[in-house]
Amino acid sequence: MKKLALIAVAAMMTSVSASPTAARSTNEPAYNHIPANCKAYEAEGAFTATTRGECISLLTSQFHFYYDDGREANAFAVHACDYYADEAPDMFNALWSSKQQCVDEVLN
Repeated sequence: MKKLALIAVAAMMTSVSASPTAARSTNEPAYNHIPANCKAYEAEGAFTATTRGECISLLTSQFHFYYDDGREANAFAVHACDYYADEAPDMFNALWSSKQQCVDEVLN
């Protein structure tokens, strides 16, 4: 259940209202548009505690985790848990007692 919540918010981050990925060519990997997505999030004020660099790191590691057979799994877990701790501390504290517990749950 907790892992599903983590995945749902990470998936939400990839769907910005005027998504720059909509116009991408079929030859370009999806991760080429991550900086533009994060710039759009920043412009919308969607995530107040997350910097553009943190957003890029989270989405890049998420991309590799899901599309490269788990590559960068630990990096994704750490970034995702940091994201939750920063953006939704009440939810984070309700679900996990520590960042390590969050990371362990994402990886399992």
